[in-house]
Amino acid sequence: LFFGFFLWGIFLASVQLFPGFELTQNSIRKIDPTVTASNASYLPFVNLATALAPDFFGNPATGNYFGTAFYDNFYFFMGTGTLILLFFSLFFLKKEKNIFFWWAVLGFSFILIFENPLGKILEKILFLSGGVSARALFMTTFSLAVLFAYGFEKMLSETRARKKLLFSIFILLALFLLTYLISNQIKNPVFKSVAQRNLVIPFAAFAFSGFCLFLLSFKKLKKYKYFFAFVFCLITLAQLIYSTQKYLPFSKKELLFPKTPVLDFLVGKQKLEKSPFRVELGEVIPQNFLMPYKLQTISGYDALMPKRTGEFLSLLKTGEVKENISRVFLIDGFDSNLYPILNINYVLAKKTDEKGFFSPSGSPPAVFANPRFKAVFEDKTVVVYEDQKALPRAFWVYDFAVAEDDLGLINLLKTSDLSKKVILEEKPEIEPILENIVPGSVVWSEYLPNKVSFVAESEKPGIIFLSDNFYPGWVAFIDGQKAKILRANYTFRALSVPEGKHRIDFEYKPKSFYLGLGVSLASFVIYGLFLLREVIKLKKSQVKNDY
Repeated sequence: LFFGFFLWGIFLASVQLFPGFELTQNSIRKIDPTVTASNASYLPFVNLATALAPDFFGNPATGNYFGTAFYDNFYFFMGTGTLILLFFSLFFLKKEKNIFFWWAVLGFSFILIFENPLGKILEKILFLSGGVSARALFMTTFSLAVLFAYGFEKMLSETRARKKLLFSIFILLALFLLTYLISNQIKNPVFKSVAQRNLVIPFAAFAFSGFCLFLLSFKKLKKYKYFFAFVFCLITLAQLIYSTQKYLPFSKKELLFPKTPVLDFLVGKQKLEKSPFRVELGEVIPQNFLMPYKLQTISGYDALMPKRTGEFLSLLKTGEVKENISRVFLIDGFDSNLYPILNINYVLAKKTDEKGFFSPSGSPPAVFANPRFKAVFEDKTVVVYEDQKALPRAFWVYDFAVAEDDLGLINLLKTSDLSKKVILEEKPEIEPILENIVPGSVVWSEYLPNKVSFVAESEKPGIIFLSDNFYPGWVAFIDGQKAKILRANYTFRALSVPEGKHRIDFEYKPKSFYLGLGVSLASFVIYGLFLLREVIKLKKSQVKNDY
């Protein structure tokens, strides 16, 4: 029955799961070393101490975090006092099937979050390779919350709960003692002080919570049980709010995404330019922070970057396709002949003094002394350069070469002038034209995340190269007629277009989404029919009972 409902849940979620699976399979997930290199994949066993004290290893907000990898990846604190109720629920494991089920879910989550042979097998089966296994803590925290609730319910309804409660309190007290002994093994005196200091508030919360629950167990105080229960909940809530506010303080969006002269300049350019362009961040703006301004960039953090794109960026940066490709990329291979086809029109640079500090009177990096970079805007320590070699987002080429394999493709990319020649992986319907070429034009109509439209005109047939990623689900139309998209220059899109004036449309219509949508809708209809049948049966039984 459980397996059946599990499958039903998957079918209902297919509209998201199918495209998600396609994205994962086409991504750098399996070759990204970021998680492994930072030891962030599995929850260290010693981090169970943070179930008692969330800041046992310090906190990034106070600048004293000394734990493994990232604080947020390993956070699963639910309130110290609630752990008493967790152990209390153990006494009802055999009697209550629901409690047994959620303890089983909790155990299963432990298999996923801790490093072990079975967990590694499940990673491959569930397509979780390359990810942070510790993020299965969402199952841990949810099952813990349910078990706390069951334990609380039993605490309020049981008439003989005192011995069980005292045993549960004793277990937690022993765990606090063990955690304190572990803190004594920390060699660094500063870190030891942080760990032991951060045990004080959780222990106080445990003491007050345990006292409230203990008072609940007295029959004479039965009429006050909801008051004690309320105080217990209040203590837990205060702990959780304190921990949340400490790490996730609310800030005004104007502070996180400010208006600055540099950003105003780029946004203004975007409105004035007739064709889309990209911006390179340099050391000026953090990764992915241009999204609210609708400014496009190649650089950034993308855990599900398409594998082919990652390989191209590796080729641009290092001259070869690396076996391991990081989800974090800053583009600085200005000398590469691959750089211009990325359509990076503007590059941001910081001015630094002789000591390396940012300074309005300093100088930008030496690479920008190259005449191809023209300073078009400056504000204090930031200079905006226009790359005069940058190619348009879409342009005509009339010469092409067809590579037999990836190695040949890479060699051709390195030796070709990609402003005049495109490297394909299959032969188009036209022949190369090398003489009497009058470059065609591209006039943009629309550029949206799921749709790209422009009017292209040329006296001769050619290839239109589009500096956007080649990815399953994109379809192209020439004057409303479907056309084949060619993979060009390793990871981009291209179309074979006849001479004349034509409307070109690219639309993202992934089969994975529509297939998933069909499965989800069918599952929803079946679920609705099942409910309808049960309602009809219930009404019939009520009619019979009336007679």
